[in-house]
Amino acid sequence: MSEDSSLLAEQAFSRGDYDETERICREILKKTSQSAPATLLLGMAALKKRRLNEAVDLLKAALHLSPNDYLGTTWLLGALYESSRYGEAIELGIHAGKLWPQDVDVLLSLSQTYMMANEVEAAKSCLESVVRLQPANPMLRCKLGGAYELLARDGEAAIQYKKAIAAQPRMEEAYFRLGHLLLAQGSYTEAVELCKSGLSILARPAHLHLLYAQALRKAQEPDLSEEHLQKAISLDPKITLAAAKWLEEDGRFAEAAALLEKAKDLKLSQGSVYYGIIKGRKMSKSDRPLLQELENLLDTPLSLQERATVYYALGKAADDLGEYEKSMNHFDEANALSHRIHLSGHPFDAERHRKWVNQTIEMATPELFRKYRNLGCKSDLPIFIIGMIRSGTSLTEQIIASHPEVGGAGEQRYWLSEWPGLVNLEKQTINPAKFIDARDRYLALLRGIEPEKRHVTDKMPMNFFVIWLIHLAYPNAKIIHVKRNPVDTALSIYMTDLAKPPEYAHIKKNIVAAYRDYEKLMAHFSSVIPEQNLMTLQYECLIADQEFWTRKLLEFCNLNWDPKCLEFYANERLVTTPSRRQVRQPIYKSSMEKWRNFGPWLGDFAELLEDDLDGS
Repeated sequence: MSEDSSLLAEQAFSRGDYDETERICREILKKTSQSAPATLLLGMAALKKRRLNEAVDLLKAALHLSPNDYLGTTWLLGALYESSRYGEAIELGIHAGKLWPQDVDVLLSLSQTYMMANEVEAAKSCLESVVRLQPANPMLRCKLGGAYELLARDGEAAIQYKKAIAAQPRMEEAYFRLGHLLLAQGSYTEAVELCKSGLSILARPAHLHLLYAQALRKAQEPDLSEEHLQKAISLDPKITLAAAKWLEEDGRFAEAAALLEKAKDLKLSQGSVYYGIIKGRKMSKSDRPLLQELENLLDTPLSLQERATVYYALGKAADDLGEYEKSMNHFDEANALSHRIHLSGHPFDAERHRKWVNQTIEMATPELFRKYRNLGCKSDLPIFIIGMIRSGTSLTEQIIASHPEVGGAGEQRYWLSEWPGLVNLEKQTINPAKFIDARDRYLALLRGIEPEKRHVTDKMPMNFFVIWLIHLAYPNAKIIHVKRNPVDTALSIYMTDLAKPPEYAHIKKNIVAAYRDYEKLMAHFSSVIPEQNLMTLQYECLIADQEFWTRKLLEFCNLNWDPKCLEFYANERLVTTPSRRQVRQPIYKSSMEKWRNFGPWLGDFAELLEDDLDGS
């Protein structure tokens, strides 16, 4: 384009006048249809005006006219990302990385796209390259730490957060992330000291005061914990939503409800606030005005996440009111949005999943246990509680962890993270040295969380994938498999707003396929792991006769009877799973055969009705 027109278009774009930018560029293109600069600016303006498909087309055209142009490439990367076209963005990002291997912005863009596509390992590799280029950048260290956390490589994540703090002692995010890691690892004293250090440097660190309150609560200093909780809220009223969630985890539901009402008045993350309020009690006809307020939110500007949360809340409320068709419609909307948010770039591959299941079954044989028996240790410290998610594992752990000799470690991602580095399913081999190292590090992790207890529970449900390796590592450990009515399990997955959904979540047919694979795996493991190590507990049986099956559980774990296990709801341990409310109250039976209410609207879930509902 002419120099004057070019300058005018660039100036219009710089001052945010995108209409004028488009007008000038179109005039230029009438005269010079192959102008790469005008096409590029037109695409940039379209992206700024959120006409995403048009922006992608224009930016592709500009890049075709001027191949390998840096500005065109980076803007197209952004447009593809904004359009959730992650596959194309990754392909372009890889190409850009080859052209500009030392460019931090290109690598960051590619890592972000990998992350959205749930390709966390690839995102981590990009971030490692970025950190090598700018090792003193604390923000990059935090991003890399976050990737390590998603891969359950918490030790490496902690190293990055510590380096971020060393580089920038006022970086509140690094303190916050490291503190949560330390709490998860049972390093309560270290978490307390970290918070003290941060509070001495940072000006008004509301989130750090909240973290300090949590650490002090774990360190058995409740009065000081309460002081810092209130300090956090006074410094930043916006923290009330996070504080309410923590109070729920701590079993302080009345206080949490009061904070949620305060958050509602402050207009904070309204979808999440209403969802918290509605989860906290059963809705009745008198709540119609509250539900109307919630429905009105759908007519206001909301992020996709908040909109999904509103639909989850409306679905739960309609279920409470017996409006089951309406409830399912709301959950359908919620899951469609949640899939778009979390999984759109990483579709569930049923065939790949099934192949993996078959390879596991082929490898996990009595012959393998005999061949590698020297890899196991004598420790019976861990008690593993496994099953499909939303099957009753939280309740089972709460019962067992109420025994005086048992501590609860919650959901540890350790084995799900470690196993790919220990096993080659294609070659059907195990790396003995790495396996023994992983085995011993896990015991140290549990002992750090509960130093004095005879046993420590790990209720990561998805450990059923790797329970054969766990049995190989700890042949004296007890494994409790909790099994629930298949359709109720599937419905509960579908009706729960999962913070970190598995790749099969949010689409009914995928949940069914994953459930079938789970059943196939557990049927095999039940045939190769001895009965004295693996117990199957039917959730419905536990609900129907709590004392009988609690005694069975304790007997299986070689624990003496203790009536505290019947009053599991009085256990004051933190519960961070979506079941935190259920395990804080006596057993109730309303969750049994819930699927019957939704019979006409089950869709693909109806296939699971063929399963034996009594688990026999």
